[in-house]
Amino acid sequence: MDSNSSNSEELPSIIASLNNIDGGGTIPESGFKHLLHIFHWSRAPNEKYLVDTSTPKSIGHFHIPSATELQLSQTIFIKDEGSSIDVSYCDGRISEVMQLTPLHLLYYSTKLYESLLIFERWYGGYCGLPFTCNVTCVAALLKTEEDVRVLRANDIIPSTSFDDKDVLQCVQDLKTLILDNLRMPNELIILEKKVMEHHKIKQVSIE
Repeated sequence: MDSNSSNSEELPSIIASLNNIDGGGTIPESGFKHLLHIFHWSRAPNEKYLVDTSTPKSIGHFHIPSATELQLSQTIFIKDEGSSIDVSYCDGRISEVMQLTPLHLLYYSTKLYESLLIFERWYGGYCGLPFTCNVTCVAALLKTEEDVRVLRANDIIPSTSFDDKDVLQCVQDLKTLILDNLRMPNELIILEKKVMEHHKIKQVSIE
């Protein structure tokens, strides 16, 4: 049996095994658009960060305070232990909790993030915008090197050869790949609203 025949026979079982990966749910009915789509699908939370063209707000208008500002208004940061790309904001016993997927910044991984952001730019309407939303949120949190240190302390920016200045620059460079006129998924709209409401309340109480 030649290698091409062997590979073609193994392919169905390989594709079937993808259903067991955490993230992505069932395999897309119309198949994968690109090799990168398989990796994207394996990390994307099922039925989240989908594009809603009726949403009036664009990603370019997303705004939340920086990590240090939120820390002052009693928000704590924890890393998401799951394998999917996700970000959430919820009530804690004392403080609000922002949970984010760690952003692993290495020289090779930044190229992968760039590719995923460009992939979502073209296919976001088909497979959602989880990476775009994650980078948008992290870029909003990281305005200074002190902000980087806040997220490092919570393993949201895991150990990397990049120093704080490099991390800041890298995230802002990734942000430039995101089109400002992309429609903001509902999850990001809700997160922004929760963050801003909590921050304003805590600012008033602190003052």
